[in-house]
Amino acid sequence: MTELDIQRPKTIIGIKGLDKVPAGRAGLRYKLAVELLLYLLYSETSDKYLELYDEGVLDDSFGYDFSLERGFHFATISGDTNKPQELSNAVIEIAEHALEFLEDKEFAFELAKRELIGRNIQAMNSLESIANRYEADLFENATLFDIGALLEQLTLDDIKVVAKQFLRSEAISVYQILPKEDEDK
Repeated sequence: MTELDIQRPKTIIGIKGLDKVPAGRAGLRYKLAVELLLYLLYSETSDKYLELYDEGVLDDSFGYDFSLERGFHFATISGDTNKPQELSNAVIEIAEHALEFLEDKEFAFELAKRELIGRNIQAMNSLESIANRYEADLFENATLFDIGALLEQLTLDDIKVVAKQFLRSEAISVYQILPKEDEDK
């Protein structure tokens, strides 16, 4: 925790990938599965997001990201909130109970998969996006054209397997930036 001259507290939760990422296209499949997992758990369409939004625990600054590079991978989930401890606790609870949250989510999973496929197709219209997403060396010469097919093959059971691998309590860390206490008071 750090105190700085800010208006609202900021919270970031990190999840470090502890397992070795599979090589080649299996690695790209793993990456896509983790991205779908995070979408199902933390996107604006998830039940928990809507619940936390209604309670004022998170706002539209809330978001998540996943990075996978040679030798390491991690997710970050962050946002500005007036309830930093509640947000941290909620994000961790969702991660620790991911398998329960994924029960009976087949319809939501199929919608999420379609959205990611659509985003992938839309990304093909942007040279910048194509250049930024070129990961051939990392995934056995896989291209943007391979992503749709790999997403199509993923099942909700695949997402549950990845949830067990990636979302582990010992891999979670929390960092908060709180407003500096007014020393004149």
